[in-house]
Amino acid sequence: MKNAIDSTVMTSPEYRRFIEDLKTRVISARICAARAMNRDLILLYWDIGNGIVEKQNMLGWGDAVVEMVAADLRRAFPVSQSFSPDNLWRMRQFYLAYSTPEFLGQAVPEIRMMTHADVKPAILGQAAPETGLAMNFDRQTIILDLLAAVPWGQNLLILKKLTDPAARLYYICATAQFGWSRNVLLNQIKANAYERAVTEKKTHNFPLALPEYLAEQADEAMKSTYNLEFLGIYREVKAREPEYAGKMDFYLNLLNEKERGPDDNPSIGIILCAEKDDVEVEYALKSRQNPIGVAEYQLQSKLPAEMKGKLPTAGQFAYVVRTALSEKEEKRS
Repeated sequence: MKNAIDSTVMTSPEYRRFIEDLKTRVISARICAARAMNRDLILLYWDIGNGIVEKQNMLGWGDAVVEMVAADLRRAFPVSQSFSPDNLWRMRQFYLAYSTPEFLGQAVPEIRMMTHADVKPAILGQAAPETGLAMNFDRQTIILDLLAAVPWGQNLLILKKLTDPAARLYYICATAQFGWSRNVLLNQIKANAYERAVTEKKTHNFPLALPEYLAEQADEAMKSTYNLEFLGIYREVKAREPEYAGKMDFYLNLLNEKERGPDDNPSIGIILCAEKDDVEVEYALKSRQNPIGVAEYQLQSKLPAEMKGKLPTAGQFAYVVRTALSEKEEKRS
């Protein structure tokens, strides 16, 4: 009798809605936790970079101080890799890149636009002080609020790939609002999203991110070594081959066993990635017996001339998508 009641409850619409509501609440809580943790981490890195620059300017300390600070912090926090000399140099670069008058001046139109937008970080709703000094502080505070909404890995990617202040600001805002993961951000940069937005005269009034994208970014943040160490959680990093090399080797073994004919040559696998490290590729493939290649892909804004007529047009793609969506809606109703 009890099993029958349990089965009835589990298959009821009310129970399914209850479970979906709970899942949504769990995802929301994870997103909030990841964002709060990320914000404190970015503010810490900003303060470290700011402190180093200020001491160098005020006391005349040379570049060697960065190495000294890194050594002392690593002695104080021996299990943390966040305070390596390289990462401290990045913190210094991070502060310098977004505290200059040139960048703040470039950000003014963006700030004004977001102040009137429906979607904005919480700090943008505050009244701006009237004095020039206070206004400059307020602009810096707003920029820092945006930077703190972007994970450290994405911030580093923007610093590494871009030099134009306007482009950097565009991708900072987009990542903060859309919840882009590092891979999505890299693809957007490779696809020249900023240049297309300028050409098409699009503004930066980004809509709120969809929950699934924010959840992806939150999951990425929870797995970040920087974030785990920031919380005092140490997870040993074991030497292992990159994930995709192992997957490709598995797929090739499966393909050769199930589909390869008696006279067929061995299957060849090609991994396409946004960027690759030649040393990492060499070691990742060294133990693989199947032939595997790794190549960077390049995105193009226009279809190559030799491919015209061989692929569906944008209109044909749109028609297929609209038809599929209509059929899906009909099945639901």
